[in-house]
Amino acid sequence: MSQHNLKEKINTLCNEIQSTLVPIELLTVEESKGIIKRFVAATEGNFQCWLATALIASRSSDVRSTVEKNLQVEIQENHSSMLRKFAVNAHAEPDAVDFRVVSQAVEQVRWLVAECSGLKCIALIAMLESVSFIYPYLSSLARKAGSDDLTYTNIHEIEDPDHAEQFSKALSDEMTFGYNNPEQDIDEVISVLSDLYRSIFRCH
Repeated sequence: MSQHNLKEKINTLCNEIQSTLVPIELLTVEESKGIIKRFVAATEGNFQCWLATALIASRSSDVRSTVEKNLQVEIQENHSSMLRKFAVNAHAEPDAVDFRVVSQAVEQVRWLVAECSGLKCIALIAMLESVSFIYPYLSSLARKAGSDDLTYTNIHEIEDPDHAEQFSKALSDEMTFGYNNPEQDIDEVISVLSDLYRSIFRCH
């Protein structure tokens, strides 16, 4: 698969996710909180695990180096606690209902990661890092919910475009390491992530 085709696939995913973002002015405060709750329920406690699996599964030593550096940033900057603080200040900590709403989509991602396919794991991280446009949206949701602590979203808005570029290159590299159906694998990742983001951003 060419770099151009890969970028087209990522752009298609981004466009699909953007189409699910309800304009802030059309949301109530409770709906705004609900989206934050589902985002936290889906990502907190999962993203670092998915990143760590990518480190274990990648066939390319250069790709493993990229993943390791990003995992180190996640841990040293304590992004998990940063996300929890973001939720607390927006009065949007997830409860059992929120976890149930996203549970099926999260479980799909977990089973995909459990295959320990380096290509699928790197594609997953590359695409998660490519949707940095969600962070200004999450900031607006938090402000609507009465929060002024936007540390988590501000940092990701700054860092993720660079991470996306790193993982796009890493994905191109990983694809050269003898995978039988790389395009099919990437399409599967896109499908799973589409379901995940729909479960987060669509108001129920």
